[in-house]
Amino acid sequence: MEGGTATPAAAAAASNTRATGITINMTFLSSISCLFYVLEFLFGLICWSIIASVGGWGATYSFIMFVGVTSWLLTIFFLLLHIFGIAENFCSGIPWVIVELGHHGFWSLLYFINAIIIATYTHPNNGKMVTSTVFGFFNTVVHVAHTLVSLKKWRGAFPWESSSSS
Repeated sequence: MEGGTATPAAAAAASNTRATGITINMTFLSSISCLFYVLEFLFGLICWSIIASVGGWGATYSFIMFVGVTSWLLTIFFLLLHIFGIAENFCSGIPWVIVELGHHGFWSLLYFINAIIIATYTHPNNGKMVTSTVFGFFNTVVHVAHTLVSLKKWRGAFPWESSSSS
């Protein structure tokens, strides 16, 4: 063998591993971003499933369900994209940090509006609506935190942090 080359069996195993292209991104699974995605998934599911069980109130109900379900489905999409390394391996030309910053900023605003609308239709004796309101605000907070994490990833530091030492 020439200096440093692998055995044919090891080379075949390595090529079989690379041929699939989809791997589990362990770095992402141990990141704060993954935790936020899981919380968005759970809080979003609880919020919109409770609203769906209560019933509709016309256009307001449609908006609330649109925000809840669409955000939840996009959370699943982004979570799977990162867990299986698809964003890094197949779509590496896309600026994912900026896409996520826009995504979380947009859904932070919509979930905040959504939680306020749910709160206006909530009566103190309706436990389901109170729970949905609480989880709507929890989801808003998680989206805002995720927006800040995406901002820090994009900029390298928060805007209010000084990078120069005096």
